[in-house]
Parts: sequence; C-alpha cells; structure tokens
Amino acid sequence: EQLPSANSNTVNYDHADWGDVTRQFNLDETLLFSDSQYSNTGRYIIFKYSISGDSADGSRQVTIYDRKQKKYLVWPLGLDDVKYEFSSDDGLIAIYSLDGAVKLYGFPEGKLINLPSRQEIKSVIFSPFGPLMAAIGAAGNASLINTKTLATLPVKLGDGVAGVVFSPDGNRIALRYGDGSASLFRQDKPPYYQGMINKDGEGVTFVEFSSDGQVLLSESFSYDGALHENALFLGQRPLKLSALNSKRGDARLT
Repeated sequence: EQLPSANSNTVNYDHADWGDVTRQFNLDETLLFSDSQYSNTGRYIIFKYSISGDSADGSRQVTIYDRKQKKYLVWPLGLDDVKYEFSSDDGLIAIYSLDGAVKLYGFPEGKLINLPSRQEIKSVIFSPFGPLMAAIGAAGNASLINTKTLATLPVKLGDGVAGVVFSPDGNRIALRYGDGSASLFRQDKPPYYQGMINKDGEGVTFVEFSSDGQVLLSESFSYDGALHENALFLGQRPLKLSALNSKRGDARLT
C-alpha cells in the first residue's frame, strides 16, 4: 500500500509491521515508525513517527491517515496521548492523555465532541456493535450514549461505576462498581435493570460475556479471600448465578 507524504513522494508502509519500521521518505529523510494502530473498519491509521535525515530535526510526530480519501488528517494529536479507542463504525475516537483526560472527536472532520451533560470523562467504552457507548465520569457516574445522535439513553446505571462490558450484540451491559458489586442491564428494551451479578459478601473483580453473548462469566472474592467463579446463563428465567470451579488460585483482574 502506498501512502502519500507531505512532499508528494510516497511512503511504503507494510500493515503487518507493528514495531520499529523504517521507510524511505525522500532522498535524505527517513520515517522511523515507532507505533501504529488501525481503526475498527481499517479506514484510518494512526502513526507515531520521527523523521531523521539531513533536513530533519528528529522530532517525533503523530498523524492520522485516511485510506479512503488517501490523505493525512490535520488533527490535534500529541505525543502525550497514551491510548486511542474507535467506535465500531469509526465515527468517533476517544483519545486518552497522560494527564488522565479523555476527549472525543468525530471523523473525518476532527471536531471536538462535547457530551450533553458536559461531564468530565475518565473512560469511554464503545459497544462492539451498533451506535452505543458508555461514558464514565470522574466521580464514577456512568451513562449510555448514542454515538450518532449523542442522545443519552434512559438507562440509569448508578454511580461509583468502575468498569463496563458490552455483550457482542451491544444489547446487554455488565457493570462493576467500586464497592465490589456488579449488575446486569440491557439497553434495547425495558426493564433495563436485569439484576445483580455478585452474591452477598463477594466482591466482583472480573466480568466477561461469552462470544455468543448467552453466558456472563464473573470472578469474585469473598471476605475470607476465597475465589469464586460464576456463570450467569442469560437464556434462563429467572436469572441465577451458577458456581464454576472455585478452587483456582488466581483471578483475572480488570
């Protein structure tokens, strides 16, 4: 794949290379790629690179390349950005900075997105399917937001949210709270609140949906330090936690 450079020459970039990659920029300059990331649809590529050569100062730079329009986008990306998260349709990007700030921008114009509540965001979790995201505020308050209209959904998730996990179809949401509790919600139809995931006296440290979205796995610790692994089979009514192997000596933490 040929990527045009600023001086109308070409930069050859092999998408299979994710480490330190060197490509010819022009006769006396070389692009030294230190990191790169594809968007979910593959349309956009984020590059972190430096330019070395007789006419370059060796400074590091960040840029986004639009493979559809075959051009670089002029965006306020910086080297203190530590993580980039794309929505499922690449309509939005969440940019995490070293200072803990999270900002949302819209593609392809790069416009800064302000949420209706104008709350300070500490984390954004995009649904793997459909125009939906969860925004967690600095105080742990969370809300579900349509990524196209930016409207807040009428699902009350509560405060003190520590983590959010979407099911593969985006309809169910599992939440962990700072007090160790965990709850299951759905966003497509009421009743939105589906019930607690943890048992009394257990603090949940990990939740994950199965690939088909029919089982919700969780790990929790009781007050005596024992590990408990449970499964919630979402096709059953009423929902009931089923104990799995509780003798494992380690836990996957999120």
